[in-house]
Amino acid sequence: MTIQFSRPLSLWRYASVTTLARELDRAQDSLKAIPLNKIAYWDRGSRPILSSRDQGIVQLAIDARGLKQIYRIKEYPEYRRSSQFLYITGEAQQLSGIEVHFNLGLGRLSVPDSLSLQLWDSPALPPYCFIQPPQQQSTSHVGRFTTVNLNECYGLTFFILGNGICAIHTHTSTSPSAGETFNTLTPHIRTVVAWFYLPLANEKIVSLGLRFQVIANLYLRPCFLLNKKIQLRSGNHVIGPHHTGEVMDITVPVQDQAILAYELPKETYISTIAVSSTINARHRNHFLQPSTPPFQPGYPGYFSSATLKGAISITIYHDQNSSFCRGMVLIYNDNTRRTLGQCRVGEDIATMHEAPTGLYYASVQYKLEGVKPLLAAVIVEVATSVCQEPEKDEDQRWTFSPMSGFANFWFNADESALKIENDQTETDS
Repeated sequence: MTIQFSRPLSLWRYASVTTLARELDRAQDSLKAIPLNKIAYWDRGSRPILSSRDQGIVQLAIDARGLKQIYRIKEYPEYRRSSQFLYITGEAQQLSGIEVHFNLGLGRLSVPDSLSLQLWDSPALPPYCFIQPPQQQSTSHVGRFTTVNLNECYGLTFFILGNGICAIHTHTSTSPSAGETFNTLTPHIRTVVAWFYLPLANEKIVSLGLRFQVIANLYLRPCFLLNKKIQLRSGNHVIGPHHTGEVMDITVPVQDQAILAYELPKETYISTIAVSSTINARHRNHFLQPSTPPFQPGYPGYFSSATLKGAISITIYHDQNSSFCRGMVLIYNDNTRRTLGQCRVGEDIATMHEAPTGLYYASVQYKLEGVKPLLAAVIVEVATSVCQEPEKDEDQRWTFSPMSGFANFWFNADESALKIENDQTETDS
């Protein structure tokens, strides 16, 4: 806690360097290589204790300085996520072929090319069902997985980049703003990435999965599938690039302990996830009808949809520099929520309207510096039981819709478009 709120960080870097220097000064030059499955216990700065057995569960703890500890466990602990350590866990026999090189009190893994390791941010490994593109050949020697306890967060923000999801932020009381994750992206990605906020508070998740677009036996452009348990409306969410034509859905039922794990992208997109489930994944191939985003050709479009019926409040998220609507969060009479467009929680201006009776919306175009074509935007005003006629710019061409039908909201990083239809069946967003 002290380090987190103290500046400059160079002080703590200096402390780490001096600590390491003292440890190396005390350590003895003792270069040796020992098979990992022969080690019973080792801690940085000490000598390894060997085991005569190559059975049981071996666990390695890794911190910012590298390999910290090797030890055996009898059974997996309860799930908890660590912000300080990564863990490699496996049966001793499965780790045969891996050596640990020791010198000056430090340890370094030597992993043969035939083996792949998984690094997790939790020492617990409940039964996971992995979802990835069919026939995907792993090219990574080491994969790193981040876990999310969906029962302990009130929402997720997905960062959508062209053909997939490039990052996910978990909203908790200690990390309420997705700006923290946004700021870890490269400067270029920050200019083109779109945000999608998925509220989760008090809502049970029934299944999780991925959707792939199928082109010439290749499984491309992965997006997330999530289904909530909702009685009167669809709880299906499709988050990511918009697909048409043949797609494959791979989903897993979520059990009581709802843990989502995803492999941090090797290049750009998340294409491998894991769900804490003892039930195998379900595959379904089907076709989606073509629909075209209402933006300039070549510009990405992401789709979201929600029914207006039963909404008891609407929160509008506004662009900080204009009156344009980036997105909306609707709360329904059963206390469930659904999102339209970009809702940049903790970043943009949010205005809640209770007891809505209808929506006024107007499509506009605007000029963005450095971009040649005009871009699409939408302005939204909410009529309520208290204010049936909200103030509107009379220069705009407004459309009114009562609180019925379905709001279809297209968006990307810089554009948005809204159309409300009264004669469609409910679709996924």
